[in-house]
Amino acid sequence: NLADGQHRLASIIESGCPYLMRVERGLTSEHAYGIDAHRMRRATDQIRIHGGNDWITGSDVAIARMLYEVQNKLSGSGVSLPPSLLTDICNTYKERLEFVKSAMPSSKKYISTTPVRLAVLIASGFEDHEKLRRFCKVLDSGLSESQQELAAIRLRERLLRDGRAFNSGGGGRAMALRFSMRAIKAFCAGTVLKSLVDPVSMPYDPSGV
Repeated sequence: NLADGQHRLASIIESGCPYLMRVERGLTSEHAYGIDAHRMRRATDQIRIHGGNDWITGSDVAIARMLYEVQNKLSGSGVSLPPSLLTDICNTYKERLEFVKSAMPSSKKYISTTPVRLAVLIASGFEDHEKLRRFCKVLDSGLSESQQELAAIRLRERLLRDGRAFNSGGGGRAMALRFSMRAIKAFCAGTVLKSLVDPVSMPYDPSGV
């Protein structure tokens, strides 16, 4: 399991020219978190170098990071978290993260964003999963079958209208999360939602997932 030097090794193989390099053997998997930490490697890169968590995607890491922000009431976006902590969060919520990926398999601009996916993850601890799958389907397609499904359409309209603002910073992402939670709650309750307003507070307790 080569933790570092993949590009150099590939170059040596392609060129056919031997090159002497230092190799450290017998390192534990925990050392992977510190390898090339000074370089701009993504958290997913370091997690995969560590090994054993190949199921974790960039989307999972983004959800885990925002969940940590919300649960710890941190302001701002993209808080810096060590890969080991992000790995622990992803493993803790693995079942819910896999559910989100299955419920929202496609990637659409302003629709399948991190705040929306996090709202689905949090709501999965409170609502029926089949209703959540239906919510995600209506949100993705824009096609509803009844007045009771209007909540997903209203959220879709709002996300498309204000998508740039919702993704401009921590405040916008937090607002998108609240809007998404409000729409999910109304959808699952069968409430006819003619307009979607910011609930200010979170309809679901993120610490309860």
